[in-house]
Amino acid sequence: MGPQFLFMDDNAPCNRTVAAEQLLESEDIERMDWPARSPDLNPIEHVWDFLGRRLAARTLPPVTIPELRLALQDEWAVMPQQLMDTLILSMARRCETCLAVKGDQNASHPYAWNEDEKVCRDSKRFVMASKYHLEESVKWRIIGRLEAGQSIMETATCLNISRQTVSKLWKQFQNDGSVVRRPGQGRKRMTTASEDRYLALTARRNRKATARQLSSELAAATGTVASRQTIYRRLNEKGLYARKPRVCVLLSSQKKRDRFNWCKEHQNWTEHQWSHVLFTDESRFSLTGDSKRVYIWRESGTRNDPSNIVERNGFGSIGMMVWGGIMIDGRTPLHVFSSG
Repeated sequence: MGPQFLFMDDNAPCNRTVAAEQLLESEDIERMDWPARSPDLNPIEHVWDFLGRRLAARTLPPVTIPELRLALQDEWAVMPQQLMDTLILSMARRCETCLAVKGDQNASHPYAWNEDEKVCRDSKRFVMASKYHLEESVKWRIIGRLEAGQSIMETATCLNISRQTVSKLWKQFQNDGSVVRRPGQGRKRMTTASEDRYLALTARRNRKATARQLSSELAAATGTVASRQTIYRRLNEKGLYARKPRVCVLLSSQKKRDRFNWCKEHQNWTEHQWSHVLFTDESRFSLTGDSKRVYIWRESGTRNDPSNIVERNGFGSIGMMVWGGIMIDGRTPLHVFSSG
């Protein structure tokens, strides 16, 4: 550390103790002015998310406060430095995102720090296509490969289509000489058009309702019992998708302008300049998880609508606070505080 480094205060209204002030002065470390309540601009927020996922993924998650303390310090020590470097180098993009809403529109733009995410899905899981949803050109590609001598398994793997679909299509071609879907084929649609409209209306009225809850309401109202997957498909057809709501805190017009001006000032910073910034923050971890995995139903392009935004709640269970800092090619020790 030294005069070439900048110290980034945390995201809360910045209050530093006398001891912290004296330490910064003794090390000749300059403070970087930071817009209050702007964790969406701070790359260390994603480090806390990663740390929480690592704790949850442990074979034996911590069940006592001492175990939680040791687990936090262990996971912090082995956290990939490449992750931290990549997050810090994303500062230019973060500034651009803040500046994307210009002028007076920025003052009314909701403040948010959660990334927009789809419903959690295993990235290694391939969603095989049904025969009846394949384009005709794809069907003929399948037939061409099979006639050329490829096996059913090889064709299915190359085109990322289920083996059963390829097999059924090949049998249809051998029997009929065609790949066109015959009239009346396929399972009858479970829901009617009016039931689909009812589902969409219910989801818009209660955007936090789960697919299981919507299925129960549909069964109570119409007698139709639909699976969760059917509920997802019907709502997707109506333009509604399960997304994480934006989580925001209230900002005054002045604070929003401060954010905008700060991003404008730093949007053209180079990698070398960002490499001299120590990003700091505190976070809280608990044994019960404080789960925020809530999804809402919303249309594309409506992420910032007031009905799709959830205010951040205070912490409600016993846990402990941690403080740490990250920079390119380095990090501070993780300081764990017993009260929190």
